[in-house]
Amino acid sequence: MGQKRTQNIIDKQIGQYLANFETELLGKIDERLTERLDTVIEAEQELNNNVNTSLKITERNQKFVQKYEMKMQWNYALIGILGGALGAALVLLLQQWIG
Repeated sequence: MGQKRTQNIIDKQIGQYLANFETELLGKIDERLTERLDTVIEAEQELNNNVNTSLKITERNQKFVQKYEMKMQWNYALIGILGGALGAALVLLLQQWIG
């Protein structure tokens, strides 16, 4: 009878030790997972900020390029008009001179 009682006490102590060990281990795992998840969430937020900044820069650059292209088109049109006018004036001068 005494041996069974001793065995029950030992089993109870081992069970308590294992329960405490499990609680500590799960607490540490939970803490580390929480830290890593926080790191992942912060990285995701930084990535979102970088993507948003990149989109804003891309939009601003597209507007600049569109303005530049429009300006170049006007320049080409003006050069074409001036070239045509000079060509016409030269033709008229040559006709006057020859004729």
